[in-house]
Amino acid sequence: KDLLATTITGLYDGLSDWYMRLGEGRVETIKAIIEAENRVRPVSSAIVFDTGRRIHWKKGVATPGYQGVAGLFSQILGDPRFTVLAALSSEMYLTYDEADPLTERIAAFIEARLMHGNASEAIFGLATQGLDLSDEVLKELHTGFDQLINDYLPSLRNIHTARPGDFNRHILKPMRRRIKRLKLAESVEPRLLSRLDRRNINLQTLEQTFFDYAILARAFRQARVAELEQVSGARQKFFAVPMPGNNHRKQLMYDLTARIVDAPELPVNLVIVSNWARTGWNVIKPNLLIDATATRNVTAWQQLVGRAIRARRTWSNDCYRLLTMLTGHHPSPDNNDLPAPVLPTNGNGSLDKELRDLLAEIVPTDLQATVANDNLADLSAESRRSLALALAQSRNKVTHIYELVKAYGSDIQLEYNRTGKVWQRRAAIAAKHAHEISVNPFTGQKAAGDIHAPFLYVTDPRTDLPEHLQARLEEALPGCDDVVINGWLGE
Repeated sequence: KDLLATTITGLYDGLSDWYMRLGEGRVETIKAIIEAENRVRPVSSAIVFDTGRRIHWKKGVATPGYQGVAGLFSQILGDPRFTVLAALSSEMYLTYDEADPLTERIAAFIEARLMHGNASEAIFGLATQGLDLSDEVLKELHTGFDQLINDYLPSLRNIHTARPGDFNRHILKPMRRRIKRLKLAESVEPRLLSRLDRRNINLQTLEQTFFDYAILARAFRQARVAELEQVSGARQKFFAVPMPGNNHRKQLMYDLTARIVDAPELPVNLVIVSNWARTGWNVIKPNLLIDATATRNVTAWQQLVGRAIRARRTWSNDCYRLLTMLTGHHPSPDNNDLPAPVLPTNGNGSLDKELRDLLAEIVPTDLQATVANDNLADLSAESRRSLALALAQSRNKVTHIYELVKAYGSDIQLEYNRTGKVWQRRAAIAAKHAHEISVNPFTGQKAAGDIHAPFLYVTDPRTDLPEHLQARLEEALPGCDDVVINGWLGE
C-alpha cells in the first residue's frame, strides 16, 4: 500500500512536469494573459510573436502539436473568444466559419477599401493632380470614374493575371471620351488625356497594384479549407491562403495583414506572426503584444516592439498641442530637431474651436463650467492631469508588452536569486532591455534596463499554473495605464 501510494505520487509529479514541458502550459499561459487583459481593460486586439512553424495541411489532417505559430493557432481554434489570423512568410491561416466566412469578408474588404479605394483613388489623383480644374468638373470626373470602377470590379472575381488591355477598354477609354465631351481648356485637356494614356509608366505601375489586389482578393475568396487535429483529439477546420510568389504582391500581402487587423469592419482580434513581422508591416490597432520566443536578439526585439506602439490615427496634432497645454510643458519628441508645436489659441488667448471640441469629448460634468470659460489656468493641477490622462486614453493607447521566458529545458532563461529570494531573467535575456527606456507599469519609474519590465509570477515560474498567473495579472493590472502615462508625462 505504501509502495503504491509512493508510485502514484511520483506518477502525478511526472505527469505535471510532462504537461508543462509539452507545451500546453505555454499555450494556456498566452490565453490566460489575453483573458486577464480583457477583464481589466479594453483590448482592441492582440499580437503574438512566435517561431515560424507551418501546418502541413496539404497531406491530409495535420497534427501541429503545441509549438510555434502552427501549434498556437491550432490550439486556439474552437475558442469562441478568438477570431484568429496566423501569418507566416509562406502562408496564412484563418478561423473557419461556414456561415460567415472570414475569407469572403476579407475579399470584399480588399475590393471596397483597396481596389475601389486606395488603388483607384491613386489613379484618379495621378490624372488630376495639379491641373486647373473647377470643383464642379472635378466632382463630375470623380463620379464618372468611380462608377466605371464599380461596374468593372465584378468581372475581376476570378482574375489570375493583370489585364492592362481590359483596363484600358473598360476604364481609360470611357474616361477619355468623357473628358473630351467636357471641352476643357487647351492647357488642361491634353495633359489630362496624356496622363490617362496606357503608355504612361506611372499609370502602369498603379494599374499593376490594382490588379495585384484583385488577385489577392481571389486568393482569399478561393481559400482552401483544411483540417487539423488538436492535442485533445478534437478536429478543427481552418482556411489556408498561400502567400504569393510575386515579390510586389507578397509585400502587398504583408501590408494587407496589418490592414486586416486594423480594419473595424473585420472581426480579427488575435494575430499570430513569425519573424517576417518584425519589419514587414505597420499595424496600429493592437494594444497587447506577447513575445512567445523570448528572443535574445536586441535588434529583433526593438523591431518587434516598434510594430505595436504606433499611435492611433485619432491621435492628431491638436491632441498633442492640447496635451502640452494641460501638462504645462512640451513632452520630449523622439526627434530633438522637431520644432515645438504652436499652441492653438485665438488672439485673445482663448482656446480655438479644435481644442474646445477635444475638451468636450473628455471633460467630466463637474469641470464643464470651468472649461467653458476657455481658461485652463482656472483648473487645478490635479484636474489638468486628469484631463491629460483622459485625452491620452481616449485618443491614443497604452500597449502592454509581455515576453514569455523558458522555465524548462537545456536553454532555461530564468534563475533564482538566493540573496533576494526572487526569480529573475538570466542576464542574456535581460540584456536586450539595457538601452531601452520605458516606464515601470507598477511604480511609474521611467528608466533604462530591465527595471522597467518587472518579472511577473505567482510563487515559482516553473510550477505556476496559467489560471494562477491570470489571477495574479487581474490583481496587478488595474490602474497600470494611468501609471504608465503619468510616467511618460513626468509625474
